[in-house]
Amino acid sequence: MTIFAVNAERAEQRESIAWLAAEAMYREVRLTPKPGLVDGENNGAHRDMNIALFMASIRAVSPWFPRFFAQGKATADLPAPQTLLAIRPTGLACEQAMFNATGGVNTHKGGIFSLGLLCAAAGRLVKRNQMLSQRNLCEETRAMCAGLVSQELKRKGLAKTKGEHIFQRFGLSGARGEAENGFYTVRQFGLPQWQKARREGLSEQDALLRMLLALMAFNPDTNVVSRG
Repeated sequence: MTIFAVNAERAEQRESIAWLAAEAMYREVRLTPKPGLVDGENNGAHRDMNIALFMASIRAVSPWFPRFFAQGKATADLPAPQTLLAIRPTGLACEQAMFNATGGVNTHKGGIFSLGLLCAAAGRLVKRNQMLSQRNLCEETRAMCAGLVSQELKRKGLAKTKGEHIFQRFGLSGARGEAENGFYTVRQFGLPQWQKARREGLSEQDALLRMLLALMAFNPDTNVVSRG
């Protein structure tokens, strides 16, 4: 979610948005220390991934971000949920590129989902000549994902994915719920800590660490539940 911490509101072109999305991924994995997570010093609790694998994954995923932006721009005049439908095949293809690069290891499925949505939201905003502010990006994402939890997690039947299984068992909506709520946890808990830290003169690295700890404290992380 560090795309919010690199001045996304100043980017106006597809290449800039795509660069910000990729840069967010690079900054996330390089941020050290991250308890239990892959960082520049160790692999945390992971046995199947390391920082080199993350770098390979980012290189495979990054070329897809301009496509999310372009599809958002192309569907900007349609109802917001239509953009989500339009980018789904791109998201699946991007995931496959990730799996091809990592030998089947899921390094960035959540990042592809969140950053793909933000790139598409940015495309919609640019087409309509609206400011790329944090608020607008989150509200546009919220509109694109309206009803997503009900449509995909509350449906009856056997759970097919980890996300569906965790929702049925624990009621946690995961990445879908966060997107449908316009990244509420980031806006309510993460960003205020980032902004406060920067006002206090902390370095970008330390501000990101403070933001991470806030998110870890308040986010009902389905990945933690799954691995626990």
